[in-house]
Amino acid sequence: MKDNEDGIGKSDIYFSELTNGKYSSPQNMGQPINTTERESNPFIAPNGKYIIYFSTDSTGFGEVDLYISFRKKSKWSKPKNLGNIINSADAEFCPFYHKKEKKLYFSRQIKQAGRFKEDIFSVDFNPKHYR
Repeated sequence: MKDNEDGIGKSDIYFSELTNGKYSSPQNMGQPINTTERESNPFIAPNGKYIIYFSTDSTGFGEVDLYISFRKKSKWSKPKNLGNIINSADAEFCPFYHKKEKKLYFSRQIKQAGRFKEDIFSVDFNPKHYR
């Protein structure tokens, strides 16, 4: 969400909890997930134990990189960049992990001749390797 009064950065990731069949009001995930940069496009594991998302954090490999963070109790771990096998100098976004196939699917956007080209990629992936 952008331009929220409780936002930390240029765009932040929010969550709601389902209780008694109703969702709570959205809450900012806070740090360490959200930074002063842009965070968006979250994939949340079905069991809620990890999140993969994009960030424009300047310590990454490119314009936009994919990161992973693990939840233990109610705390999120320091996000880890998924590395240069997945991230490039371009923009990676829209992650999706297929547990049965053990593959991470994601999009990459490349600017060529003033236009944007987007492709979908997949790589063998095991979230546990990033713990």
